[in-house]
Formats: sequence, C-alpha cells, structure tokens
Amino acid sequence: MGEKLKKAKVPKHNDLLSRIIEGEPEGLRLPLDIVLWADSLAPFKEHPPNMILIHQSDIIMQIEGDAFFTSHDGDGNPVGLSLQQKEWLQKNVKVVGEAGKDEKNTYPLYGILFEKPL
Repeated sequence: MGEKLKKAKVPKHNDLLSRIIEGEPEGLRLPLDIVLWADSLAPFKEHPPNMILIHQSDIIMQIEGDAFFTSHDGDGNPVGLSLQQKEWLQKNVKVVGEAGKDEKNTYPLYGILFEKPL
C-alpha cells in the first residue's frame, strides 16, 4: 500500500490474487479492458484510501488497500497488460495527494483520471 506502480507476475487463479491484495479480490473493468483488482472487504478493515477514481474533478470511487492491474483473456482470466494498456495507466494514474492513518505514516494517494464516466 502506498508504493509506486510496479510490475508483477499475473496470477492465474483467484487464490493468488487474494494473496497479492491480501483479501477478497473484486475486479473493476477500466478502459481498454484493464481490470483493477482490489480487496472487496478492505473498507471493513479500516484501511485508509489508497486510490481514487476521478471524473471531471469529482471522486466517483475510493479504493482501500492494495490494488493490482491486469487485463483479461475474454473468459475472465487475468493476463498481463499490453503496451497500450501500460501507456494508458502511465498517462492516467497520478499522485493526487497523501493518505494515511496519521501524519507520521503517510503515503501517496493515487488518482485514476477518466475523461468519460465508467
């Protein structure tokens, strides 16, 4: 949580996704068939926000806990990102502030900027 975006091997099964995000994986489909995986139970674990989704200056969703990006193979199985998908993420994922439980333990708050609503 609070780390810069980094490469990771794409898991083939949801149990591996569960270990990566340390919770119950839930996928959110983004543009270009990018899937953002996050722990669906993180809000109940009192994690501070790690990422926000922004459309025209409005926060439309808040992600708590770790997030992981993949693509999919058409059958819902996660696969690695294409060069076009990586470029989209580099262009649209920005540090938009700081988050944390207290002033001493802060980390970057990432925002994903959308031109069109999801």
